[in-house]
Amino acid sequence: MKSVCGVASRARQRWWALAVYSALMVPMTILVLTAHAHWIPPDQIVASLRNDETLRTRVGVRSIERQGRILMIRVDPNLWTTVEPNLRRELAENWYQVWRHNVEQGIVAVLALPDDAPLVNFDASGNARLLNLEKPSVK
Repeated sequence: MKSVCGVASRARQRWWALAVYSALMVPMTILVLTAHAHWIPPDQIVASLRNDETLRTRVGVRSIERQGRILMIRVDPNLWTTVEPNLRRELAENWYQVWRHNVEQGIVAVLALPDDAPLVNFDASGNARLLNLEKPSVK
């Protein structure tokens, strides 16, 4: 009976040691990976977005343009609004994160064609807020 308790006790000690090791190593691993994060040239980001057929056909992206530190993504508002809101928000946040990581103080503008009305607003943390496209009033 004593040997069974001894085995259980050693297993608990090993589990505790593994938990402590993991708690220490996970943050270190994250720090190392962050320090060696891959940098993507801005022109490569623009080219990648321009060549993405799914963005054109399903999301309505019509043009991608870089003006200095600003990434301007112009979309067809009719297609853009058919995409589920959470997916639109996720896409915009992904564009923002990639651009900000690779362009110092980068700005992302998601705009509706033809008048460049803003469709997304980003807070200081990069969280996207979808804006309603105001339709001109008919008089």
